[in-house]
Order: sequence, then structure tokens, then C-alpha cells
Amino acid sequence: GVTIHSGDILVSRGGAPTSALIARGNDYPGNFSHVALVHVDSNSGKVSIIESHIEKGVAVATADDYIRDTKLRVMILRLRSDLPALVEDPQLPHKVAAAALSRAAREHIPYDFSMDFTDSSKFFCSEVASGAYAQFGIQLWMGLSHISGYGIKSWLSAFGARHFETQEPSDLEYDPQLVVV
Repeated sequence: GVTIHSGDILVSRGGAPTSALIARGNDYPGNFSHVALVHVDSNSGKVSIIESHIEKGVAVATADDYIRDTKLRVMILRLRSDLPALVEDPQLPHKVAAAALSRAAREHIPYDFSMDFTDSSKFFCSEVASGAYAQFGIQLWMGLSHISGYGIKSWLSAFGARHFETQEPSDLEYDPQLVVV
């Protein structure tokens, strides 16, 4: 019963054990393990979900495909309507989502195993939203997570992670620029 808009951010928790590690494995455990960005076509109303997966990098899914993938919980976040950039340009979230969708269609963006949110050539899931909004002057993730547990760092290092102060999906729940829809 909730209407989603272009530029909305979906944070979710999957059913796989790795989802639990992502959600709970940082110094301030959270409830979410994945981030995706919504695009809604202005003419057709077609919903596209832009996200990054370990298996394939950045991909675009239909709303049905997104829902079909196991989700234990989903939360919809939206930019606050009183943000100066949004007051100046109410279409900003749609422009952000359109640019992200266009890039995903135009080029293959590999998965960022190192979790380096400053490298825009590869994306882990959080970077899909942060990178898209950053191009339009909105810095999401006003606070970063720290992963300092030795066991967790060792396990993530085996997958290629090199950055342990990074953008974890659960952090968005506390970003004051966003509201829960």
C-alpha cells in the first residue's frame, strides 16, 4: 500500500548467513544488509531497482524480481522534503535515479569487494545510492560504520575487503537527511 518514488532507497535484510554478518558484523550492529535505489519511469510508471550483488556487480531488477529475492525485512527511505537541494529542485531524486539507471545500462560496474566507497569504478550495494546522490551534491552516510572485530575483519579480508570504516546499510536508518516512508 506504499507508493515508492524515484530516488527512494530500499534497505533490506536478506535470508542468507552473509546477510546476518553484514547487518550485525560492525561495531554497532544493525538490522539491514542491503541497499538498493529505485527508479520510476515518468511516462510508463515502470519500477526499476538498481543494486549491486556480489555475483554480478551493479544490476537492474524489476520490482517483482526484487521482491522475489528473499527479504526478511524492507524499509523505504526518502530524502527529507525540507533539504535545501530538494527545495531548490524537487525532481532531484528522480534525476539521481535516472542517472544511476542510465549508468547501469551503459556500462558494467563490478562489485567492490574492497568496500572502498571513494572508488566510483566499482560498487558494493551502499555505493549504488551514495555514489548516485553524491554526483548531485547530496552526501549520504553522515556517519560511517567501523568493523573492528578481529574474526569479522579476517573473514571479510578473505573476500577482498580492505576498508573497515565504511558505509554499512544499517547506517542509513540514522541519517538525518532521510525519513522512513
